[in-house]
Amino acid sequence: CSLSWIRYKQVPDLWEKLCEASYTHGVNQFKLDMLADPPKEYMQYTIYEKGEYYHWHFDLYGTRKLTGLILLNKDFKGGEHQQCLSNTPTTINLDPGDLFLFPSYIVHRCAPVTKGRRLALATFFHGPRLQ
Repeated sequence: CSLSWIRYKQVPDLWEKLCEASYTHGVNQFKLDMLADPPKEYMQYTIYEKGEYYHWHFDLYGTRKLTGLILLNKDFKGGEHQQCLSNTPTTINLDPGDLFLFPSYIVHRCAPVTKGRRLALATFFHGPRLQ
């Protein structure tokens, strides 16, 4: 897959909305200790061509607490977002433009794209270090 990085200053309105949603959901839904004004980390723009994928991984680095994923298109096959809870992979169906938030410690991947090109934006939100 091909990665590039988008600075929050390039999309300030989007960044503000993402931060608000991440704080609300991080605190209320996931009971995470979040920062109301998180460090401004680059957003990851990823292009997956046919046959490409992202291995199983987690995003819990430094003070990351919450990962946000936005699917940007739907004209591809395969490329499902999958999470592994209790050793059982689960496919999460995403629609373009939806913000899917999940704790950064959850193991996840993008399954191989079998047709077309998948475009996605990932962003990361922070809180105090885990103790």
